[in-house]
Amino acid sequence: MRRRPRPHRKLEYWGIVFTLTLSLAATAAWTRTLRSCLEGRLRIPILVPLLLVTTGLALLALPHIDPPPSSLTEAGLGVVAGTVAVQMTIDLSVRRLPLVPSLTATAVFFLSLLAGDTDRIAGALGGLITMTLVAAVLRWLGRGQLGRGDVYFSLLLGAVIGWLDPWAVATAWVLTATSAAVFAGVGLRIGRLARDSAVPFGPFMVLGSVAAMALTLASNS
Repeated sequence: MRRRPRPHRKLEYWGIVFTLTLSLAATAAWTRTLRSCLEGRLRIPILVPLLLVTTGLALLALPHIDPPPSSLTEAGLGVVAGTVAVQMTIDLSVRRLPLVPSLTATAVFFLSLLAGDTDRIAGALGGLITMTLVAAVLRWLGRGQLGRGDVYFSLLLGAVIGWLDPWAVATAWVLTATSAAVFAGVGLRIGRLARDSAVPFGPFMVLGSVAAMALTLASNS
């Protein structure tokens, strides 16, 4: 018997307000870090599109999450979206991921869960631990090719993935590795990359994480 699709709830007005407001607030809060890392520049042409994408993806995902997250968790996701946009702007520009934004956004996300979605804290913690352990092992095996900032960034991504589905962490890493390998292979093939080229890994982590969460939401629909 074919399973009937679960109806998607309509995203409430306040959910949109909380997510957008906290996304913009997080971006503004990290402006000083952004300027410091980019020698006084904000890289608006990179930051704004990334912010629109991360915040838009959060808003698109919220109606499909069951059970629906609390308003505080929606606000926490806004902080995550803004922070990820800032971190990606820095990583794409200077190939580094500052530690403080990742740690702060992770703490804020867990605080939002403590205040509104305590039943999902275990999953978020499991995702955080698994994602970070894999990143730490890859850093050790790669002898520094994966930066410390990437490991700390995995705390944030793992917490959000685990909040949705801890098992999706494995999918996220498979997709991360696949996308990075394809990019490197194509870059080497067309001569845009050399074997010793420094490539930021953060964008592939975000791509793999977003794809894994999208697949999880699609499978649960």
